[in-house]
Amino acid sequence: MPARILDPRFDPRPGILAGAGAFYRFPIGEPTVWSALKNRWHELAEEPAGRRFQNRFRRKQKEGHGSLRIVGMIVGILFIAGGIVLLVIPGPGTVLLIIGAAFLAETSEVSARVLDRLELKLRTFGEWALDRWRRTGMIARSALVISTVAVAGTAAWLAYSYFLR
Repeated sequence: MPARILDPRFDPRPGILAGAGAFYRFPIGEPTVWSALKNRWHELAEEPAGRRFQNRFRRKQKEGHGSLRIVGMIVGILFIAGGIVLLVIPGPGTVLLIIGAAFLAETSEVSARVLDRLELKLRTFGEWALDRWRRTGMIARSALVISTVAVAGTAAWLAYSYFLR
């Protein structure tokens, strides 16, 4: 058995099968990708609305890493391009647009300011839409849901017919 498996500094939970019945064990202090993403999300959520992306940009600038800034810009642009494509065809286009914008906000102060303004406007619109939804009657809500499902189903059928046949 490799010495790394027997090392007490490693988490005793089994991880990926390493062969011959032995399990690879993850180091206790080493963060996973998922935990790093959760930490970044919590940092962002704790910031006040309207300043969170600019504050994140400033923190990233203090950390340095100029070459990572270029990589972040490229990744952000690729995510935004993929999001635009997936807005046209069925897929998680909006999610990719948001992720791409977040990458750009870490590398550009202008995009951080734009995202902060956009967040405030979207929050205002969301509150307005939720208020309208609550004041709308059951019949109007049902009609809206049915028509939305019909439009989404038609768009999916057209995309399937056009792209996959």
